[in-house]
Amino acid sequence: MEEPVIINSQLSFDDYQTIVKFTSQKARGVFFILMVGLLLLLVYLTVAKNNEPNETMAWIAFFYIMSNIVFYSAFTRNRLKKTYDKIKAIGEPKVYEFNELLIAVTAQTLSTTNHWTNVKKVIERPSYFLMFSSGGHWFYYLPVTGFTSDAEIERFRSLIKSKGIKYNIK
Repeated sequence: MEEPVIINSQLSFDDYQTIVKFTSQKARGVFFILMVGLLLLLVYLTVAKNNEPNETMAWIAFFYIMSNIVFYSAFTRNRLKKTYDKIKAIGEPKVYEFNELLIAVTAQTLSTTNHWTNVKKVIERPSYFLMFSSGGHWFYYLPVTGFTSDAEIERFRSLIKSKGIKYNIK
């Protein structure tokens, strides 16, 4: 059996927030579409009255949309910060060990193993990898800086591909 691939990782709050936003783009897309739809409806209603634009209503619609976007962003950040602070395992240093059979994760408050069959997909970004569970209940953040060498990164990619896991580069 080959030597395991070992990755050191620590997820900062900013990285956590970025990843959660990245993984929930569908929800943000729906929110954006609803807001644009509301804006178009309000503009239509203001223009339709006597075929003259009503500048006051247009500004009210614009203010409403922008305040909702700002509120949504602030609310999301606040909720994520509370979760990050409450669940200490999210931000503590972790060591991931990947071998042919299992994935082991150890940290100060966490020690767990998973089988490769529980991995749904891996996304490679320029500075990190994200590994998602098949149930969508967990993800592993694996920074490129946590690998000991470029050869380790290649071994990790090969291991993922040998398991037949969906693999995307973004």
